Amino acid sequence: MNTSLDSLIATTMRFEDCKIYKAITETPYHKVAAKILELTEEKRDLYILSENGSTFLHVVVSQSAKFNQPRALPAVYCLCLAGIDVNARDAAGDTALHKLVCKEGVWRIVVALMRCGADPTIKNLKGKTPEDIIKECSNRLSDADVTSHWLSEFSPGLANLLINNKTDGIRCQQLLKSWCRTKIWRDGQWVELWRDVQGLSINIIETLRLHIESNELALHSLACNAKAVKQILKRGKANVNTKDASYQVVFPDCPKVDQPLIAAAWSTECYDVVEALMDGKPNTSLLYTNLHEEEARPLFFHVLDGQPELQSMSIAHRILRDADIKKRNSFGQNILFVAMHHHMPSATLVKLLQYGADLTARDLLGRNARDFAVENDYQEYADCIDQYVFELIVNKDLDKVQELVLGGYTHIWELLTRDQCHVARLNTLLEEDRFYRETAEYVKDIPRLQKVIGRIFYRLDNQELDAVRRIVGESELWRAKDVCGRNVLHRSLLLDDAEFASNVLSLYPKLAATSDNMEVTPLHLACLQFGRNHNVVSELITCGATWTAHDVDGRFPQDYLEENLAPNVYANIRKEIVQMASKVFLREHKFDKKLRKIIESGDLVKLKDLLTSMSPHVDFDAYSHWLFKCIDHEQPDIAAHLIRCGCNPDISHEEKCNNKKKGLREVSSLHDYALQKGFSPLANYIRKVVQYKKTHDEFGRQIPSPYETMDNFGLPS
Repeated sequence: MNTSLDSLIATTMRFEDCKIYKAITETPYHKVAAKILELTEEKRDLYILSENGSTFLHVVVSQSAKFNQPRALPAVYCLCLAGIDVNARDAAGDTALHKLVCKEGVWRIVVALMRCGADPTIKNLKGKTPEDIIKECSNRLSDADVTSHWLSEFSPGLANLLINNKTDGIRCQQLLKSWCRTKIWRDGQWVELWRDVQGLSINIIETLRLHIESNELALHSLACNAKAVKQILKRGKANVNTKDASYQVVFPDCPKVDQPLIAAAWSTECYDVVEALMDGKPNTSLLYTNLHEEEARPLFFHVLDGQPELQSMSIAHRILRDADIKKRNSFGQNILFVAMHHHMPSATLVKLLQYGADLTARDLLGRNARDFAVENDYQEYADCIDQYVFELIVNKDLDKVQELVLGGYTHIWELLTRDQCHVARLNTLLEEDRFYRETAEYVKDIPRLQKVIGRIFYRLDNQELDAVRRIVGESELWRAKDVCGRNVLHRSLLLDDAEFASNVLSLYPKLAATSDNMEVTPLHLACLQFGRNHNVVSELITCGATWTAHDVDGRFPQDYLEENLAPNVYANIRKEIVQMASKVFLREHKFDKKLRKIIESGDLVKLKDLLTSMSPHVDFDAYSHWLFKCIDHEQPDIAAHLIRCGCNPDISHEEKCNNKKKGLREVSSLHDYALQKGFSPLANYIRKVVQYKKTHDEFGRQIPSPYETMDNFGLPS
């Protein structure tokens, strides 16, 4: 910096006449970041001070309501990264941080200043630090605790830490992982901390150097400086998957999580930066959540359903276009389900299909996207999907039509036979285009192919491998999936016959790298069934299976090994795998809906009839919470019968308290709830069953017991 030139500028231009000053004070919040970026790149007026020594950061503080908004906040980063002294003091000795902390809703700006080198230990002329000022203002500020938290989160600042506590490597790492800058502005130039601070250990120096490029990438992304982001990525030393370890959506209501840079960037609503980062191939599939009591799901799902909500659909589509669009959430649902659940436009659904979203993908309950649309009365989406499928046929995209059939999509023939207009159009195409005949013949053959696929699975389950081989022949039917998303290799591994599974693998080795509705691979199942050292495991690896493939809950194949799990966890995983087909069966036969109607009507005869046919597929333990519904509908007989069938009565639920203390809840056991509602005989029965279960093993209901009938308790058997 040329100080004589700086002095000349300062004497010839009023602070308030500078373009940067006018941009800060006059430009609307949604345009100010771009304007400040443009002006800082010109390197003009940056170092001019007001008559009382204020910098442009002091002016930003005076407009804090504007600059704390996500779309304006990048301007603060721009000014700091351009070289304005974040610790400059005005005539009262106040830094921008001193001025800032006595205002409402400024935590985002506090974080920006602290990341860029603000010193929270500086005292003004009254001997006050920023923390002292927060305490003085706490009575009039509704969010003083929030400001104090974020100031503390980044204190004492990276530079102060290194100068005053050269050995605190843990705190140093915390600040670096929160994207604090590794250089400071001093005497008109940037100074690298690892070079400037004397006496640092080798480990701390290496840690600093390791984060230089990644933190520069993060900070310039937050400044919406796409040009700088591209330059940093081009150098090849920055980690595009860097994460902010300090992130919380809202303090203190949300958990602290590691927020990936691409998520931080899309919240700025700057398309150019997102574009630049996406060109760097970030991992948008990692499992992520930033809210309490929310299942982690692939990162790119958050562009449609995350918090804070993304406003720009152009940014959403840029991310979705390069995402691994076939990934699923913990319910086995892909992005199509999410788009429908959040009522996205039909055009978005079409775009997702064009990006490669799998229309055959089924969820935990065996529903594909069209099933989900129909079940939830989303007729617009069902029509959209039908039109997409019909266009595949019209456009002779035979490969995609075959993928639908092999993936278990069962609505093609139904679509064509339901709509006479479609039939007429297909007949016209047949007459006009001789090249269309192959597609037409395949479509007509779909009902037969679906029956053949059913026979393949039937023969496989009976371990008739020769019959399977004959039926499949030279066709691609070996790739077919059932309603659980499982192919012949998955199903053979579930038969718990290692030799048979090995033979299936030798016939169809390409199935080694496939996955089912819950992204469980054959290697997961082999580890679960046979252990790491079995021949089947090594054969799967040879055929292309990988230890890095994880299921929808983030569990890798090694996480399915019995020796790596507590007994109850291992048992639960086996239970999940085995009962998946039963859950699909119950959904297809509308078991929940039928049970709900029976509970409402109190028809014990219908309940017994329903359970006679469905019991082999029902996990009664999972339906235990329905016992409360029975009591709510005043149906003790229904509750008693469900307990006798296997529902666990030793359960509790939460109720809202009838008092004025908002949010308080009380817990009631099923026994107490039955007593409270006036069903004493049922409560007595529940008590005796619970006592019995506590003195017997987990298979208690299979052992002759006093509660096989209920006559002694005043309820019908």
